[in-house]
Amino acid sequence: MTGFDGLLPPSWTPSPARLVGEEPVRVEPRAAGDSDFAATLQTAMRDLAELGNSSHEQAMALARGEPVHVHEVLVAMGKSDVAFNLALEVRNRLLQAWETLQRSVL
Repeated sequence: MTGFDGLLPPSWTPSPARLVGEEPVRVEPRAAGDSDFAATLQTAMRDLAELGNSSHEQAMALARGEPVHVHEVLVAMGKSDVAFNLALEVRNRLLQAWETLQRSVL
């Protein structure tokens, strides 16, 4: 088992070229002031909020009797639900990783 179990679809398998004969990727250390993680997290949260707002607006338009296709409302609600569940799972994994780090340091 790896730390990525559950994140990748069960049918996904790594290509043999990645397992044998390929040089590992070299990661250069970043400067202390880089905030790529924070920017990525803010963008993800903004996108999640936009999906939720869009879903809410379409549902309210349908409730008011405006000409909105029901299937579009359901698709928007489904997208919002999937995005929220993904964000929740990422949060849970980050908390789990943080707790593991705390246990290993102490």
